[in-house]
Amino acid sequence: MKDYTKALNYAFLLLKYRPRSQEEIKRRLKRKGYSPALIESVLQYLLTHRYLDDRAFAHMFVGDCLLKGWGARRIDFALKQLGVAESIRKEVQPDKGEVRKRLREIIQKKISYFQSKKNAYQKCMRYFLARGFSYADVTDELARIGVNTFEGK
Repeated sequence: MKDYTKALNYAFLLLKYRPRSQEEIKRRLKRKGYSPALIESVLQYLLTHRYLDDRAFAHMFVGDCLLKGWGARRIDFALKQLGVAESIRKEVQPDKGEVRKRLREIIQKKISYFQSKKNAYQKCMRYFLARGFSYADVTDELARIGVNTFEGK
């Protein structure tokens, strides 16, 4: 019983800092050396008392990632790393229009920065591809504002 209380308190401590997925809590408890049976009972308690909800966590995570300027691919990869089930990941994927709108905003902010650089077009593309935006979306948005290549230095 003492281990159960310690494990539960540790899970609450983790949840105090930020919302987490079930898999994150499970990994952290396992890293602390708790038995699989104890981990399952702690997870069951957290689920029944609604301290854990992967669907709500994923929705919140997607919103935060869009604010950070991440694209759909990077968001999906991060959710996968956090142990969110594929069915939930598909359900919470941001709307394509929402992603394009965010991409457009970021391009507007960054365009002058990239235009002043050597190999500007390549650097611009790498920047957006690394953030999880698709190549087609980036080229479409750049073409929409009239940028097919950069002159650069």
